[in-house]
Amino acid sequence: MRLEEIIYNYLSSISDSLNNIAIASIGWLDVESNADYPRIIYKKISGSSYDQTHDKWERWRFYVTHADKFECQDIINILNKNLVGLKDKLSGQWIQSISKIDEGTIEIRDDNIYEGYVDYRFNYNKED
Repeated sequence: MRLEEIIYNYLSSISDSLNNIAIASIGWLDVESNADYPRIIYKKISGSSYDQTHDKWERWRFYVTHADKFECQDIINILNKNLVGLKDKLSGQWIQSISKIDEGTIEIRDDNIYEGYVDYRFNYNKED
């Protein structure tokens, strides 16, 4: 299973704690839909080459959008609480650690929706 699917499964399982974001509003950038706000969209930014050691890492950016700036920040805080430091086997993939790398300032877009982002580094073992 690809990491984007593992992330989706995990976020879907905690959607109640993410201020009741509908599961249809969570996804990786390739499958962004016209779902209502709030929304969490994520995409891979970079990663280790496949030929590196048994351990692998990937950097992912999570975009959070909401009509309310403070709710947007609350969702980012909840993401940080649930992802940073997570060490677990998710959907059959052992996640060694997740660390926060960067967090952008929440800004209002042209369509009057607030958007913020958080970058995380996922360290995990390659599947055999």
